[in-house]
Amino acid sequence: MNKRSGMVAGSVLVLGGGMLWAALAAAPAAPAAPEDAVAAQVKSGLAVYAKSCQGCHGDKLQGNRAPALVGAGMLGKYAGGDHTYADLHTKVSKTMPKNAPGTLSEQQYLDVVALLFERNGVALPAGGLKKDDLKEAALSARAAQVAAGQAVYAKSCQGCHGDKLQGNRAPTLIGAAFVAKYKTVGALHAKVKTMPKNAPGSLTDRQYVDVLAFVLDRNEVAGGTASIGVDDFEKPLK
Repeated sequence: MNKRSGMVAGSVLVLGGGMLWAALAAAPAAPAAPEDAVAAQVKSGLAVYAKSCQGCHGDKLQGNRAPALVGAGMLGKYAGGDHTYADLHTKVSKTMPKNAPGTLSEQQYLDVVALLFERNGVALPAGGLKKDDLKEAALSARAAQVAAGQAVYAKSCQGCHGDKLQGNRAPTLIGAAFVAKYKTVGALHAKVKTMPKNAPGSLTDRQYVDVLAFVLDRNEVAGGTASIGVDDFEKPLK
């Protein structure tokens, strides 16, 4: 290759690199991951609350000129097996804001109610609270997790351990003697992950934690309204 042709080739290489860089720079950025539906609805509800409710009920729902919207009082009135999402939704949509009841849109009322449930540790449907969900039970996050764990237990554990955890072809999973075997929530979780006996490790991580929550609930230990998670594994069983 002579000197001139080498210079031309080099120029093409430089130009080509520049064109490639320009193309890369002009390429659109990858789209952001979609926001979780529940988190997005709670965020929207917070904006509506700040504008229409906060003046009376406080910026942290703690109450001000109107009652608190968080705590045991709220849970007792609007959550648990005897209550549906509709109980609180009806109260909010028919009577609030106090000076202009019924003036928000249908979606705004759903968003505010979702916010109130979320702040009180009540589980929400995975896709966010919708009109069709209002007839469903408003359960605490723990209660919803226990219910899910009970369903998994019935399918994968009950045949050996009994419908009431009393033991059958396998040991009992209930009572003081059973609880005494495990010092922490994590120790029991590790044991649960060795099951089912004929297919250990075959459930999902979530299913194992749900079954753990169910067993804890039936033994009345490590109680609470928040769902069980890895942060709870160091907690003693008591």
